[in-house]
Amino acid sequence: MARIFAILLPVFAAACAVPDLPGGPAEDPRWYDARVAGEEQATEAPDTIPALVITPEEEAARAASQAATLAAGDAIRNDDRASAETDYDTDSYAEAARERANPPARPD
Repeated sequence: MARIFAILLPVFAAACAVPDLPGGPAEDPRWYDARVAGEEQATEAPDTIPALVITPEEEAARAASQAATLAAGDAIRNDDRASAETDYDTDSYAEAARERANPPARPD
């Protein structure tokens, strides 16, 4: 009994995993032809589906907030670029890394 089960289980699993069975909808497109003939074509989908209606005042406040946020981000990036080291040297970075990597001396 165990042998039969061990042989039939993979066969049934393989049969369930077959994606395109012979004679399936991929080989028989008549349903599509019937839909086109019956003029049951779908209308064009909208670009977006609004879930929330925003008033012009809310839109203006949102745009002002967005502009303020973008301006603050630009100011931070410009300040960071101005304070960055321009004469970056690999050797000086390696020397500083060596100093950081050395453990402090233990008091004996």
